Amino acid sequence: MMPVDSIHSTIESFVRNKTVWAPSEWPTMLTNARNKPRNYNVNVLNYGDFMDWKNFSQALLPAKFKINFNSLRVVQFHKNNPIVKFQYGFFEDSDNYEINMDFIIRSRANKAIVEKGPTPLYAEELKLSLAKYKDLQDLCNKNLIPNRYHQEYLSMKHDENVRDALAETDEDEEN
Repeated sequence: MMPVDSIHSTIESFVRNKTVWAPSEWPTMLTNARNKPRNYNVNVLNYGDFMDWKNFSQALLPAKFKINFNSLRVVQFHKNNPIVKFQYGFFEDSDNYEINMDFIIRSRANKAIVEKGPTPLYAEELKLSLAKYKDLQDLCNKNLIPNRYHQEYLSMKHDENVRDALAETDEDEEN
């Protein structure tokens, strides 16, 4: 069992018989899911905290070197060491791969990208689809969501051009 499985189990047990009315309540629920030896430390992220590592890696890595990011299980970076180690399995007998970042950074363009770092993945807060927003509005209008949470839901950004589906993934990519 992975340590993260224990965390998920603890959180699931804590919230099992509780009602969470709004997204803003989740950080408090997660923090309070455990109190011994101490509460969980929850870092709330916003859209600006997510970086575009895929484009960054494509600028760095040779075309012949493909990394299936969805299958990565272990990645090791060490300060002041240009060697990045990674593997696709958790077990010691899993194949280990290494990339020498000093060797890869050849051109001035790539060096500028590396010095600058990855760019933010999103330029603004993600919007809900219009259909999803209307469903939330309807729940508020019927008072199925308590009044004190209406403003949180009604102030969510939405757009009719947003598709009501999950984003495409790289799951089908070959190594």
